[in-house]
Amino acid sequence: MFLSELYKALRKKEILILLVLGIAFDVFMSSKNSVILPQGVNRNVFREYIAKVAGEYTDEKKDFIISERDKYQSYTEQWGEYEEKYRSGEIEPEEYSDFMHNFKEAERKLDTLEYLVSKSLYYEELSKISGYVMYFDDIDVDDYVGNMGIELALVLLLTVIIVNLFGEDFACGTHYMVITSENGRGRLYRARLKCLMIISILSGVLFPAVEWGTKAHHYDLGNMDADIRCLSSMKGSGLNMNIGEYLLLCVVVRTVAAVFYSIIVMAVTLLVRNTISDYVISVALLFLPNIIYEQLGKYLKVSALCRGFAVYQGYGTGLKVAGIHGMVIWSILYGMLSAVLTVMMYRRLNE
Repeated sequence: MFLSELYKALRKKEILILLVLGIAFDVFMSSKNSVILPQGVNRNVFREYIAKVAGEYTDEKKDFIISERDKYQSYTEQWGEYEEKYRSGEIEPEEYSDFMHNFKEAERKLDTLEYLVSKSLYYEELSKISGYVMYFDDIDVDDYVGNMGIELALVLLLTVIIVNLFGEDFACGTHYMVITSENGRGRLYRARLKCLMIISILSGVLFPAVEWGTKAHHYDLGNMDADIRCLSSMKGSGLNMNIGEYLLLCVVVRTVAAVFYSIIVMAVTLLVRNTISDYVISVALLFLPNIIYEQLGKYLKVSALCRGFAVYQGYGTGLKVAGIHGMVIWSILYGMLSAVLTVMMYRRLNE
């Protein structure tokens, strides 16, 4: 029965089309580079100096970057003096030309060097609590980690599949015939619940894998062993793990969140029993906790930890916002809610 229900849930053309479109959308969005560097930072200059200091952080590398900043800063400070000397004939044109070359280089490099000095001073403090602080070209991976958000394609796909899986009997008017059949009181529900779990888990793994694969193909996602806090987007996160571990944990969190969300959609479908309303209410419940926080959090003084309780945050930034402890609490709370909803829906179907 389980396999037949799974086949019924996935065989519809609209589901297959939605899956293909969802993957295509994920590939398209993941291939877009949304890097926004700090104002004045030149990516080529950044890569030039990162190549010179690449590898584990040391004080010598920090001092080198500071000395480069100071050298080019001195050119900008001496510009007025050299202009005056050149106009008065105190220096030769060749000396003035050499200075202006260095001055233009300073204009091109100085903002980037200031950024690298700031990063180096941060690394100095971070190295006191972590042994995996590294200089590397982190622009692309920082963009990837910092812009992780809700998987819209995943949410839409799960909503359509689960609503159809549990709501088809109501839409066709065969619900009462089903529950009075030999398999209606429990066996069918358990088979569909297994389908829900399998589909949610596979979807929760598939879409992050597509995202990572696309990013890895288009951009440089190296140095997975560096501390996650080396990335600008993860400063102050308090997560003591490397980048690879963080990305793997994000897949686990997204997968668990996909299961929780699917159970909520199932409950909405079995309670409301109207296809259009099922879709609307399910998606609204996904975003509602975050909307409430954004609108009322500053007035209610809700801590950042509370954001981790929303299913919305479980799909993306929950780990960064709530931390490991917050996500454990989040998982326990939603796990309990899911268990209660599962039992309640079983009883309701047999009323």
